[in-house]
Amino acid sequence: METPNSSIFKTLKKRSQMRCSKQIREQKARLYNIWFKTLKKRSQMRCSKQIREQKARLYIIWKCTMFLIRSHD
Repeated sequence: METPNSSIFKTLKKRSQMRCSKQIREQKARLYNIWFKTLKKRSQMRCSKQIREQKARLYIIWKCTMFLIRSHD
């Protein structure tokens, strides 16, 4: 036979578990957002690095071409 107090304790326990699981879900969501933003920044950094390298290569090719054109005259 359950006393009224035991049912109240069970209800409170369920509510606290639900609250904890909600907090855990929110924390996981925050961590996922941080991870996703970090991943996005890394890919942007990788792209910007590749763009800078390509720009440097084109600059070197342009300089060499200009040198060859001027030295040919």
